[in-house]
Order: sequence, then C-alpha cells, then structure tokens
Amino acid sequence: MYSIADQDFEHTKSVGILNVSVNLLRQIADDPAVERLTVFSNPGISRAMQLGDRAVVVDHRQPVASRAGRIYWDQSRIYSRARHKKADVLMIAKGYSPILRKPPCPTAVILYDAMHDHYRKHYPDAVSTFENRYFTAGWNASLRHASVIFTISDFTTSEVHRIAGELGITPPPVYTMGIGFDATDPQLTHLNPDAEKDGSVILLASPWPHKQTVRAVEYIRRIQRDILGDRTIHVVGRLPESLRLPDDGSWVAHPRLDNPSYARLLSSASAVVFFSEYEGFGMPPVETLMAGAAPVYADIPVTREVMVGRGFPFSLRSPEGFATAMEGALSASPVQLGAWRDALLDRHTWDRACGVVRDGLCRHT
Repeated sequence: MYSIADQDFEHTKSVGILNVSVNLLRQIADDPAVERLTVFSNPGISRAMQLGDRAVVVDHRQPVASRAGRIYWDQSRIYSRARHKKADVLMIAKGYSPILRKPPCPTAVILYDAMHDHYRKHYPDAVSTFENRYFTAGWNASLRHASVIFTISDFTTSEVHRIAGELGITPPPVYTMGIGFDATDPQLTHLNPDAEKDGSVILLASPWPHKQTVRAVEYIRRIQRDILGDRTIHVVGRLPESLRLPDDGSWVAHPRLDNPSYARLLSSASAVVFFSEYEGFGMPPVETLMAGAAPVYADIPVTREVMVGRGFPFSLRSPEGFATAMEGALSASPVQLGAWRDALLDRHTWDRACGVVRDGLCRHT
C-alpha cells in the first residue's frame, strides 16, 4: 500500500516532494515484482497520476480538505485503512508517521530532508510553534516505528543518522534511493533543450527564508548593468512579503506556473538561478540542464553531491563568486551543457531509485 493521500498540487508547500512521490509511485506500479498495489490518494492528484491497470486507487478527500482532516488522516485514519485493507507493507510517501500509534504492519517511509531541524535552529519564528512541533514529532516517530527509511540523497541519510544520534534513537535501516529525471516523465516532457534561447535569466523565488530570495535579488541587481545588460529576469515563485522587485521593466514576476508553462519558460532561458541554503536534494539545477539552460546554484553539500561538479556553483556569502558563476553560465556552450545533461540523466534514474526501494522492502518488511 502506497499513501499519497495527503499531497496535491493546490496545497503542497513543495512541488518537488509531490513530483518525487508521484514519479516513484509510477515506477513501483510498473515493477513486475509488485504483485498487488493499493494507492491511497485523493481526487485532486488521482487525475494526474496515470497509473497502470494493476494499481487500485482509493481516493480519500479528508487529508487535503482541511487541517483537521490532515491531522486525523496522519494520526489515525492511515493506519486504520491499512489494517482494513490487510496491507502487507504500508509505504508513506511523505514520511511523517503517526505520533502515538504503532503501525499495524511493516511500514516504509520516505524522508526528503530535515528542514524542521534547520528551521528550529535558524528560523524558529518562521513557522508556527504547533506546525514545527507537529512535523518534528511525526519525523521522529518515523525514526522509532518505521521498518525501513528511504531518503533522496546521501546528505539526507546523514541527517537521519545525525538526528537519531542526538535523540538517542537507533533508527531502522536507511537507504539512499535518490530520484530520477526520466525524459519521459510527464512533469518534464514539455522541456525542450533545442528550443531557441531568448537570453533571459530565471530566478527561482520563495517566501521561505532558507531560499534566500532577498539576497538573490540583491546579487542580481549588482550585476544587472555590467553582466546582464537588457536581459529579462523572470522571477518564478512567490516573494517574501517585504520584497518588491525593481520596476525598471526588466523584471517579470510569475507567482506560480503550471508544469507546461514553466517548461516553456525554462526551455527559452539561458540561465536559471537557484539560491538555497538547505535542501534534501535540489532538483532545479538538474532540470535546468534538461531544458538546455545553464544552472547557477548555491554551493551546499547536497548540490555538490547531486551535480558532481557540473554547472556553475557559487558561495551564498560571495557576491563576487555569484558574478563569476553568472558570467560562466551566460557564455556556456550548448555542447558543454548537453554533455552535462547526459551525464546527470545517466546518474539519476527512477529505475535505480525503484531498485533500491524494492531491495530495501524485500530485506526489511
């Protein structure tokens, strides 16, 4: 049994986590080793999943209808439904386990990052006390009760072991499954690396403080005249409330785009800027190369792991380093970008991720 009922596009805070959850589910549904698959879903996401005939999808409106419905699903209903359906294994795609109840069957969870811990240490006032404590307790419950944990990077695996050690918990086996960037992925099929480039630059923005959007706008403004010239700067994502973009006509805001619209914008850009001080994986730099653009991204442990030297990293504390990275990105050749794209597509595959999940489930559930 695979639960994705608590996620949908309208309510998610992380489109990346949603895409990983759905794409791994597609791969599991196609795996001949899976004899029977029941999917706990909701109507908003079921329409977009495109699963094969072997998957039985059971919709639950409750988890995304309200906060109370989400809490009830998280803490009680998910285990009750698994028991009722006589699950052999329950896989919780967004890996927060019920806090007070023990699982009725072997469980597997996916932990994407330890963002709750990062915010507790660095931005304690950025989220409500209830929300921080709630998700921290669910994350820690997975350390205590899951049969096996899967993560999306070695960095996140190290975070699981670090926090478990701090809590005095012996965690279950932890496997790094990674994620994939299959060019046939419905989320990515609109990307066109051969599209004509218009010279524009995309900044991926967010109101969340770890995304460093205020600093990103400041760094771009410093180089706008000498390096960017009259290039259009597309800002994709919501802005922090206190931030106003320059009104010189070069900046265009896109608070939220659907996948086809974003893919078209990405395929026409020359460079994409990704400012973030903490990630569980960091998908945008890889997606940027898939679109034939040059990724300019923060040099943090997980992007070093994922990108293995490809693209144009910079230190978040160095405006000079950012300027150098942007100059390199805007002069990068299509041949170089294509070689990087092919190498990363070979490195990050859903087939490999599903294989890790299959092996982990066979060993520990």
